[in-house]
Amino acid sequence: SPVFAELEEAAEKSKAPVGELLRKHPKQVVTAAASFMGNNALGYMIVGGFVLAYGTKVHGLSRDHLLRWVFAAAVVWLVFTLIGAIWSDRIGRTRGYKIGYVLMALLLFPQFWLISGGTELGTGIALLSMGVPSGLTYGPQSAMFAEMFPAQIRLSGVSIAYAIGAVFGGAFAPMIAEYLTTSFGTVVAVAPYLLLVTLISLASTSSSRIGRTNRSTRCRGANAPARRRTRRPHGLKETRWPSPSPRRRIWERRSGPWSYSRTVCTP
Repeated sequence: SPVFAELEEAAEKSKAPVGELLRKHPKQVVTAAASFMGNNALGYMIVGGFVLAYGTKVHGLSRDHLLRWVFAAAVVWLVFTLIGAIWSDRIGRTRGYKIGYVLMALLLFPQFWLISGGTELGTGIALLSMGVPSGLTYGPQSAMFAEMFPAQIRLSGVSIAYAIGAVFGGAFAPMIAEYLTTSFGTVVAVAPYLLLVTLISLASTSSSRIGRTNRSTRCRGANAPARRRTRRPHGLKETRWPSPSPRRRIWERRSGPWSYSRTVCTP
């Protein structure tokens, strides 16, 4: 990307990115990891095998039929991941995330009531509906994570935050769900646990200032860096999108071989 190419030219790469990340940006790591926990926990209900095992062992449903519903739910998840990513470009990362988590919180109890009914149709509808908020909260994730960390340590920040969120969000989710179902005698007991994790992710996302808007945030104000506008070829449209850092450049090619225009905010 232009940002990393600029870092190569300026020789600004960090020699110890993990140490710099944990020393200077621990809050971003915790925020990013916590924002992923709710998505991962619900995702493991779909593809982690808990709903499939519960339906076949407790209610005697056909494993083959439930696997078809799981596959269909994965397709719904994929489709809404694309929708969530495109939507976040228009309304902002955190806003898209929050809408997905609010929808997730509202659907949890109805979903597990349907699963507890023991019917194949009810379980299938619950699985399909799980794919919608999972996709809406997964689509904006890569862009939001990238915008949370400086370019020098972005790879380390994104990978560590993702790993922590996956471990605390999804790795133990099937085991906790099984324990709650056995202890309380109903699968509906899993819903409060997932609701708690969802609310943690929602609060973490709300505390992040990254990607709140893609059109109104620009270099402005008394202390804002000055804007330097480069010359562009005739017929090309200037791109004015916000950026998480003053050094970020947004490129747009409209016509001609490798023609571009750019707007740069310089300190």
